[in-house]
Amino acid sequence: MKKWIGWNQRLNWRWVYNMYETVFLTSYLIGVEDGSTPLRNITLLALIGECGYLKGLSKEEIDSAKTIEVEWNYIGDEIEVYGFSIDGKTIREYNDLPENRMWSDRDEILVSSLLMWGELE
Repeated sequence: MKKWIGWNQRLNWRWVYNMYETVFLTSYLIGVEDGSTPLRNITLLALIGECGYLKGLSKEEIDSAKTIEVEWNYIGDEIEVYGFSIDGKTIREYNDLPENRMWSDRDEILVSSLLMWGELE
């Protein structure tokens, strides 16, 4: 297991149930290109909020959030994101279950940002 402790506020990654989990601080800065604005940097928590995934959390849960966990794995040479959690609470999963099959523009923005600037490898 490799551990990353760095200035970029990414805590570590570890192997979990045949996939990797990368743990970020909520203040991790990530690049976002959504097509309507030039590249910008915001916190990962703010991006998740912009994508509409914080609606199920209370203001207290959002304000006290410490980590964002992203589950991913390699499929051949590509990285596939399987979901993410905030402080261990699953927020979004990407799999073949009926409730998780829909792929939206907000999924595209979030996953693209993670793949391009999340340093998942």
